[in-house]
Amino acid sequence: GKSSLPDQPQGGAMTLTLNSKDLTQDASIFHNTSGNNSWSDPAVVSAHHNMLVTYNYYSSTFARKAIDNLDGTIVSIIHVTQGGVGMDNAFWNGAGKVMVYGDGNTNFKALAGGIDVAGHEMTHGVINNTADLVYQFQSGALNESFADVFGVMVDTRNLTVGEDVMQPG
Repeated sequence: GKSSLPDQPQGGAMTLTLNSKDLTQDASIFHNTSGNNSWSDPAVVSAHHNMLVTYNYYSSTFARKAIDNLDGTIVSIIHVTQGGVGMDNAFWNGAGKVMVYGDGNTNFKALAGGIDVAGHEMTHGVINNTADLVYQFQSGALNESFADVFGVMVDTRNLTVGEDVMQPG
């Protein structure tokens, strides 16, 4: 009842796209839409599914209600570039409160394809909303370490982070 869709949701999850552009202050971010619920872009499906898996882990394990523990909207932005080229990275943008996924370039395929990557990035959001560790020196190292551990806890198939999004070789 509090939502104003599509641009001001309250709760739930939303996967947006930058359509292979850099994330800047002036960037145009677009909704991923389908008129018949048929999705041809695997990054959309993966990002959204992996948000759900990670949300369910936090909800069932810790009774956590989304990243902010207040049932806030969980947002992913996919198809993000860096300097106009494919981005070999995913990150938590604390200012925008969003998870950001590149499509890979040299070392990686689309990073939205990794459940453990989603677990890692969403954990950065949880850390940002709880401990708010300063991202430098020891507290920055703890932030990364916690995110790695929880990424593995979300994707329990093995103890490796990012193996599903690595380029061959």
